[in-house]
Amino acid sequence: MRYAEQEELKVGISNIQYAYFEKSAKTPEQAAKTKPTSSGTATALDSRLASARDLFYLQFEGKLNVPVKDNYTFSMLYSGDASLEIDGKQVIAPTSNYLSGYPIVVTTMLDAGEHQFKLWI
Repeated sequence: MRYAEQEELKVGISNIQYAYFEKSAKTPEQAAKTKPTSSGTATALDSRLASARDLFYLQFEGKLNVPVKDNYTFSMLYSGDASLEIDGKQVIAPTSNYLSGYPIVVTTMLDAGEHQFKLWI
């Protein structure tokens, strides 16, 4: 019998960069065309990087480290606009959710190795 320890199957994220846009746009697309209020390196995907409680966007970019080729499930529970791209492919299409009670759940196949991601919240 063979098995893989759970530690070996953990997905990791690294090299996280963020850009914070405060009250600069009505959509992530508009925000991307403006200068960020602040930007830098982050240790986690953390909405507390935003000093505002509403009318802001955060964009995170980094590397997603996948241990094995498989289907991976991503879920988001948020209020406002959000999207997720992995390797330039839209995994969660730009979506507005102002009720903040309905998670978006998607599953996508990823090869083992490093993948670039971009997350807007």
